[in-house]
Amino acid sequence: MGLVSGMESTQRQKLLLKLRKNDTTYGFIAYAIGLAWFVALAHDSLNGELYVDENALVPGLAREDYSRSTEAFEFAREWEQLDGQRNAAVSWLQNKLATAGLEVYFQNFSVDFPFPDSVQPKRISGTNVYGILRAPRGTGAESIVLTSPYRLGGSDGSLTEVSAPSHYGVALLLSLARYLQTLNYWSKDVIFLFPSHDLIGVQAWLDSYTNIKLSNIDADPLTGRAGTLQSALNIEMATETFNLMEVDAVSINGMVPNYDAYSMAYRVAQRHGIPVGPFASSLTETLDNFEEYVLALETMLKSTAAEAIGIPVSSHGLFVRYRVESVTLRTVKDRSKSQGQNFDLRVMGRVVEGVARSMNNLLEHLHHSFFFYIQPKPARFVSVSLYAPPAALLLLGPILKAISLWVISGKKDESDDASLSSNTYAFDQVSRRVGLLLPTWLICISSGVLTFFAPHLAVILLPSINQTTAVLVGLGASILIETFLAPLVVSKFRSGGRVASERNLLLCFALVYTAVFLAGLCMSNFAMGLLVATVTVIPVLLGFRGEDKRSGTLGKIVLFMGSPPLVLFACWSWRFLLVDFVSASHVIEAAFAAYKTAILSGLRNGYLIGSWSYFAVTLGWWPSWLLLWATAWQRID
Repeated sequence: MGLVSGMESTQRQKLLLKLRKNDTTYGFIAYAIGLAWFVALAHDSLNGELYVDENALVPGLAREDYSRSTEAFEFAREWEQLDGQRNAAVSWLQNKLATAGLEVYFQNFSVDFPFPDSVQPKRISGTNVYGILRAPRGTGAESIVLTSPYRLGGSDGSLTEVSAPSHYGVALLLSLARYLQTLNYWSKDVIFLFPSHDLIGVQAWLDSYTNIKLSNIDADPLTGRAGTLQSALNIEMATETFNLMEVDAVSINGMVPNYDAYSMAYRVAQRHGIPVGPFASSLTETLDNFEEYVLALETMLKSTAAEAIGIPVSSHGLFVRYRVESVTLRTVKDRSKSQGQNFDLRVMGRVVEGVARSMNNLLEHLHHSFFFYIQPKPARFVSVSLYAPPAALLLLGPILKAISLWVISGKKDESDDASLSSNTYAFDQVSRRVGLLLPTWLICISSGVLTFFAPHLAVILLPSINQTTAVLVGLGASILIETFLAPLVVSKFRSGGRVASERNLLLCFALVYTAVFLAGLCMSNFAMGLLVATVTVIPVLLGFRGEDKRSGTLGKIVLFMGSPPLVLFACWSWRFLLVDFVSASHVIEAAFAAYKTAILSGLRNGYLIGSWSYFAVTLGWWPSWLLLWATAWQRID
């Protein structure tokens, strides 16, 4: 504003007139450049190559000697004979850890499962088992965690969609516990953790270990502790042999560990010749430059979508919130690569040993490398300095339109609201009815709060129906009622006549609020902010066009199609149609089922592990859209 107000009057009027007439065009240009910029970042010439910034890690330099794969295989066979009995599994784990010479402890926990259906239990209870290897060459001030969840089969209320057995990972860690106990170079305590119910068990253990309660889980206090948690490694191994490994770094609420944690695991796996990551499945094929770029772009978009969801697939994602750098090593048996090399428990054991030894070398927390990045390839990354400018360009359109509206709302000639062709504007000392903004903002925020609590209210008010059905009924009713009533309620707060300047001021505020919300969301969870901005800016630019920024019938339709419920449903439909290749006749049915699952997952994960995806949609995205929607219906006499 200082730049504009410092110009000569004539120059200023010309600039403002040009902005007023072309703000939509400028917004589309900025949007197109920002989107093209982000898509171009998948090319190798525009992103960075994998590297290790922390010299103390020296990944892959130490020789790994693990060779107890036969013992691990026997443990896996013993686990299969337990037949999914929890008490027997807990006793078996405790016995194996004690036999290995570790200090053995356990922790019971329980929690009311929110909105259970006919299959899931109303209350979940489980037992975490862990053993501590005390460092022979350390003071016990620091520790590293090696973890693998034990799954007993059936519907046990786990939050993850992973249904594959994990007993080979459990067996491998038990074998490693016996092997690592014989080594004398550990300077940090090593904790072997076997959580029940995946994410729920890990969250219960972290709540008690750190004394920072971030969930609603009732957990027993821990009777055994090691040093301050410095790093963690989660192992998920469903089969005895594998030909591909995924290094999963996506954590809760879009967070990722320090890039050195990922690079370290990648380097150790590569040292043993293991193809790493989803992109590795195509490394055996001959690809030209364009095919390689398209595959990298697909991987980058999948990585961005995974971070945007804000719910980790594996338990490593909960450690990152406590600034404990962690990743998951997940083995995959790709049947389509039958001609490729297979790797067994011995190779996997040496990879885990190598990563653990690199963690043991650290003298301080990882801090040199990046904490914000996305990945187009396993060995490439896009840092925050590269992907932040495209996001800023996406938000430029609403900001330019808001500036244009602020100027229009300050026309000196208030008596002739219809003569918007006047080129004279007041920039300084002009009275604007800003008192209209507060009640309008409160109406939309209150609507978001009502939508947030709608599932809980529906369960209380509709006790006779299934809770999952009540959740959908409550949310649907809240969204429909607010969509129809918000424009009517906002119009009641408009003072006097329906003048153009008053409506323009309201729209200016709505656009600024939307831009600020999207910018804040990008800083909290860049991936979620980017995706929400991508689907929000276009309806805003198309919904308020022309010099008077009125919203016609077409504009209202476009804005309605950009509402959060419809956008999310369209995303699920696109996934099943183009990604999962579901037939068109079954897309709506499959998308609706997935939509229901996503809503329940957001609610449950928010209650149990502190994911705020549902919070961001109901308390952020929905009110900002409702503010724009209510403004679009305000008439000008």
